[in-house]
Amino acid sequence: MSTARRNAKHCSLKCTQTASAARNIVSIRLRTRLGQSLRKAQKLGNHGSVPFSVVDWLDLAEGLGYRCTYCGRVTEPENLHMDHIVPLHPSSGGPHALHNITPACSGCNSSKKHRPILIAWAPPLLGGKPRWDKSAPRGKKGNPWLPTDWRDADGPVDSVLQAARLHPELLRAIQVSEEFYSKKNLSPAELTSLQCLASGFAPIDEAL
Repeated sequence: MSTARRNAKHCSLKCTQTASAARNIVSIRLRTRLGQSLRKAQKLGNHGSVPFSVVDWLDLAEGLGYRCTYCGRVTEPENLHMDHIVPLHPSSGGPHALHNITPACSGCNSSKKHRPILIAWAPPLLGGKPRWDKSAPRGKKGNPWLPTDWRDADGPVDSVLQAARLHPELLRAIQVSEEFYSKKNLSPAELTSLQCLASGFAPIDEAL
């Protein structure tokens, strides 16, 4: 047996590759997610999609203290989700680009799904029902609970924006969302269609 073989940490090339993958599993998963999201956006024809790297995402998450944009919970980096502020879903057509990405915990990301912020879904930091709060009113699917007084014909009401200013990343997410939908110049029927994504929503006084 050669000296190199005797001093080897692993018995074969396959074992070496397996060990390397185990050490870099988080990075591999992130690269896979980025690739899947980019391919989905391209397949749907979502304009404005720009590839970005795992390093770009990690820098963004680290800069925000690994905090969920929507509920403020600090999450382990490997468990933090990349949420598309404007969903990739055909109903919205958001781009896969770094400016449209924000950190979210698994609960908020699963709860939001493809619902637009403050149109068909409300963040827990602004009074929306957290996914883990079993006492608050909930609809048939996740967190489709949006009080009708959170926005008017001109967009989010002033009190909502003032509350969001305490959470800069949430305010940025709202601004990205509102700018995107304002450029689409939605008709009342289209806006109503988006609001209908919040199946089972109810005003506060009716839900309590």
